[in-house]
Amino acid sequence: GEAGLQQDRGIKITADLVSLNVSPWLPAKMQANLLGHFSGHIDYQSTGTGLETAKAQGHLTLANGVIHDLKAVRAYIAATKSPDPGDLKLDVCETDVKMAEGGISLENLKVESKGVFRLEGHATMAKDKSVGGELTLGLNDAYLRWLPTAETTIFTRVDGPYHIAVVHLSGTSQKPEQD
Repeated sequence: GEAGLQQDRGIKITADLVSLNVSPWLPAKMQANLLGHFSGHIDYQSTGTGLETAKAQGHLTLANGVIHDLKAVRAYIAATKSPDPGDLKLDVCETDVKMAEGGISLENLKVESKGVFRLEGHATMAKDKSVGGELTLGLNDAYLRWLPTAETTIFTRVDGPYHIAVVHLSGTSQKPEQD
């Protein structure tokens, strides 16, 4: 990479990541819940030292990914009496990443724990912490039995073992919303 140290405070970095532990990059309250190692490529440049002028793009893949003891999963299992999947091995977890003007977007997002769920789509968070995007969520039959009409009113399409629903994201990072 390159870094300007005089009047030009620009930074230009090309990084190839190989087996980078994901936990230290997560918020402290989630570090024990997502395990695995990122690999990928990132091109980063800025005209100053702050993130306001930074632009980055790349692709990241999570290997050996596991969702462990996530509060939202425990709450879903308790509320719906669905089978407990235990630790969710992530068979697929990858995305294209873009960062610009203080915001970040995840494009071509794909996450799957085979036989339990699949998530695909795109999501953004702007500098003002507003979120947006569209995700397709697929759940296996065992996780929809608690709601008898879910397969006809919410999860209206079938793709392999999954019943698919489209989720539109909005709100903010502190108060996310979906349709």
